[in-house]
Amino acid sequence: MVYLTASTGFRSGGFNFGQTDPDKLYYEPEDLHAIELGSKNLFNDGRVKLNFSAFYYDYQDLQGFFPLINDAAYVQNAAEAEIKGIETEFLFQISDQFQIDGHLSLLDATYKNFVSEDQVYPRGRDGIPFTGDELFNLSGNDLVQAPDRSGLIGLSYIAPIDNGATVTLRAQVYSQSETYLRQFNLDPYDKQDSYTMSSITFRYDSANQNYYVYGGINNIEDEDVIANIDVTPPGGYLANMRAPRAWYLGVGVEF
Repeated sequence: MVYLTASTGFRSGGFNFGQTDPDKLYYEPEDLHAIELGSKNLFNDGRVKLNFSAFYYDYQDLQGFFPLINDAAYVQNAAEAEIKGIETEFLFQISDQFQIDGHLSLLDATYKNFVSEDQVYPRGRDGIPFTGDELFNLSGNDLVQAPDRSGLIGLSYIAPIDNGATVTLRAQVYSQSETYLRQFNLDPYDKQDSYTMSSITFRYDSANQNYYVYGGINNIEDEDVIANIDVTPPGGYLANMRAPRAWYLGVGVEF
């Protein structure tokens, strides 16, 4: 199946309650115009799935969340932004027990027209107030959490046991290129470097499906990955990290 869609939509504007600056009291609606061309395909009696899509999103007044140091955080409109990219996903059912699946995304997501203040530098980069550099031109900067490349590949195996129970094993690897965690794209402070993160899981299901045992290991590489960044007084950073390497084990009962 081949498809082509063109759509438009909006996100309502609103008020920034708790804001003391009249210029930040409310924000405008966000408008989106989107075009997507894609193909969804099944082969070999549904044992092979291949999907492709190419898309273009044009945002007007894109809404973004901005933390502040000495005031309430607020939502602000970027004048314009665009996202374009391609995505593919696949699934190969090699046998009744063995499956390979994954996806790949290539993305170009940038602000086209955006000027804003940075609360890390409330007096501008030179630290001197009223010198005209308190506002920063973010046009051409990457959108937040929009890596140029990301992808996942996974392997699953279902092992039947003579007593009728089953054991399901899965291993997967996710990888992405560097990305920025704030609109200002300050390097290295706003940047999360590229990383690869793997996991292994298993699940045992009893023959009568009354109970199951599951477990696994996440973030096998023990990568330090920043989930998001907040600005803290006096112009510092607070980084929230993703979970380090962790294993888990559990038991479930179904009635």
